[in-house]
Amino acid sequence: MGTIIEFMVDLKTVYQAASKDSAEYNLLQLDEKWGKKYPMVIKLQKIEVEELDENDCGRVVELVNSIQPHIPWNEEQFFWQYFGRSGYRAKLFGAIHKSNLVGFYASVKNELLFENNVHDVFMVQDVMTAEEFRGQGILHLLGAVCSDAIDGSGSFGLTFPNEKSANSFRRLGWTEIMGVPLREASSS
Repeated sequence: MGTIIEFMVDLKTVYQAASKDSAEYNLLQLDEKWGKKYPMVIKLQKIEVEELDENDCGRVVELVNSIQPHIPWNEEQFFWQYFGRSGYRAKLFGAIHKSNLVGFYASVKNELLFENNVHDVFMVQDVMTAEEFRGQGILHLLGAVCSDAIDGSGSFGLTFPNEKSANSFRRLGWTEIMGVPLREASSS
């Protein structure tokens, strides 16, 4: 069936299309020709990234509750978490597949005192993907969009990644400045 170089040439026709209609047509052609060999790449091409706001509360709460039903959210928590403090608007991004929110990435604005200067800082704290869409690079895609938005605002970004997300941040160019101390309660 073809080489990876041939695939990349065909993939460029999607990204370099003159219009959205042309890109969608080229994506269908790409799927027809390469979909069996590279299904995850094709699936990721069908994901749209949107910046989310207060009007997306219901979609976000529904996704969060489907992923972590043991820690249910409601609208009040959503508004408190992301829009509850005056001047501290969060940067929220969603991965959309066929009008459904399937991935969510949130960074919350705070202030950081560093070298006697106060800086805006966005803390990435809520990232998740619907179970059937995991392993397809969606969080990495959302992370890249969020990182660009943080960079574009002239702010700093920070996070406390877990072992599953740490490599994604490294691939996005985040720099580790220190280890995070952890204290666990003894089980005695």
